[in-house]
Amino acid sequence: MVKSSFKLKLKGKTAVFIDWANVYGWRGYKVDPKKLYKYLKAYRQVLDIRFYFGLDKHPKSRSFLESMKRIGFTVITKEVKYIPVSLDKSHFKQTFKEIKDSLLLSSFQATEISHH
Repeated sequence: MVKSSFKLKLKGKTAVFIDWANVYGWRGYKVDPKKLYKYLKAYRQVLDIRFYFGLDKHPKSRSFLESMKRIGFTVITKEVKYIPVSLDKSHFKQTFKEIKDSLLLSSFQATEISHH
């Protein structure tokens, strides 16, 4: 954890932007949002602390966002986009086949050109 003697060197008015997806579980540390907010607000130069979070339908996510607002963060959300990653899906099988065929065709054409 950061030592309590650690001090930021800020030059003038400062805004802080926190993308929680990149902070949560950062390097194995558990970041306490309340302590983080309190630490940052101790600097008079910090005028705004924005908290970015992917919004989904899970009830815990919504209650988490409400608690971030109560702490004092300016909360900014964006709907989470779920992207399927299984190659078992027909869409991915078709896309994979198209990529493979394209690469094989390119390879064939390159070989054919080099032999002429």
